[in-house]
Amino acid sequence: MYTTIVKILESGLSRDEFIQLLNDEMSEPNLIILDPEDENYDPNNPIIKRAEGKIRKADTLIDAFLRGLFTLPLTTTPQMIEDLSTDISIHFIHEHRHRKAMPEDLIIKFKDNMKLLNQIQRGEVKPGIDETTERADIIIRTDKTSTDKTFTDDYMADF
Repeated sequence: MYTTIVKILESGLSRDEFIQLLNDEMSEPNLIILDPEDENYDPNNPIIKRAEGKIRKADTLIDAFLRGLFTLPLTTTPQMIEDLSTDISIHFIHEHRHRKAMPEDLIIKFKDNMKLLNQIQRGEVKPGIDETTERADIIIRTDKTSTDKTFTDDYMADF
């Protein structure tokens, strides 16, 4: 994963808001451990599972823009990709609870992130991926020859 629950919490989403957005079971918030370093951390907690699902959804979206440009999965995660994953994960976490009434600032941030991913895909922005080791090898092959083209040179000369 390009981000973690800890990074999401460090980015400004409060622990209380995080739990409120994902706590479908109405579990006691004080009993929910989000830090994997804590000895009482339970990776099977439904809130943890739900959050990891939102992170995977964000990473899958990012990979869709990177596919064909870089070898996936990335061996190292540059800061730009980590930040995108964190922001998009936060969007999907909010969307879990507020699907029809998303906060306007999150909608704007999500659209900005989509623009940035489009710019990365078009090669206008370099995300900091080491292209010497991560560049995808793309070979395009066709089965067409000069004799079976639909629009031959003679045909095109009429235009």
